[in-house]
Amino acid sequence: MSANPYESENHARDEDKPPSGPGGLGPLDPVEPPETPPRGTARKRGRPQGKRSDPTYVLACAYIPAQLRQQVKIALIKADLEYSELVAQLLREWLERQT
Repeated sequence: MSANPYESENHARDEDKPPSGPGGLGPLDPVEPPETPPRGTARKRGRPQGKRSDPTYVLACAYIPAQLRQQVKIALIKADLEYSELVAQLLREWLERQT
């Protein structure tokens, strides 16, 4: 009798045998990894590249009063403008006044 209750006496473990597919239907085919597009190529699906992954942009943080931030958010929605666009515009105007 076999020491393993899940292995029948007629089934001998043979380490040299190739692995078989589900239900012992034959050898398993090797699984090839999916092809990945070369780096630098345009993506066809998904969201467009954002500022976070664009190397020409950097993150700039500042602490501002919460009430001011809330008022700005409301005004930006009405103006259909992004916060980063507003900040960039204001910083450019400030730089022009400095020269």
